[in-house]
Amino acid sequence: MNINSRPKKRIPYWCALVVGTLIPIIGVSLFILLRAYGTFTSWTPIGGPPSGIAKIITFEWEWSGEIWVKANDGNYYSSKLLCLGNSGDASSMCLLKSETLKWIPENDLSRMTEEKTIKGNNCASLKKGVFPFNPAGSIRECYYTYLKGWNGGDFYVALMADGSLKCWENHEYILPWILLFLASIALSLIVAVIITGIYLIKYLFRQN
Repeated sequence: MNINSRPKKRIPYWCALVVGTLIPIIGVSLFILLRAYGTFTSWTPIGGPPSGIAKIITFEWEWSGEIWVKANDGNYYSSKLLCLGNSGDASSMCLLKSETLKWIPENDLSRMTEEKTIKGNNCASLKKGVFPFNPAGSIRECYYTYLKGWNGGDFYVALMADGSLKCWENHEYILPWILLFLASIALSLIVAVIITGIYLIKYLFRQN
């Protein structure tokens, strides 16, 4: 027998079981946390009227998803930034893409709805937290509003120096993340069964 040979170190069963079952839960929980804060959300360019935007007048997110702007040509325009789903409320809203936006000239400003928003020239400072970062480019002004409810979230509109708009939205969808977390627990149980089976087979072979 070679005196220099050493028995191979085996990972204890309990150690492999704990690590193997916790990794899916910790990984999914970290992903859910990062996603909830908007880590994976990016700014969406949505353009503007042909002459560009001089100023954002107001935008109403909760009911119509409509924004009102004054263009560089002196005219006023409105457009719906959000599409309403079957229920017709914010829980079914989604951000429209720039190619689907229609800028409608407006002469009657009386129907314009005032929305409670926070305004500034730095989007990152309008709310406490890490995200969102400011969009790439020079910002002229930025608006932020928060929609309450089980499916609410943050919504930002940034007016860029070139007269175009960029939007950032982060909905707080709860149900999908609960289901994802439950799936991670189920995956952990499957991993536990596999690890137990592997160690049991190894144990039986050593007995023989």
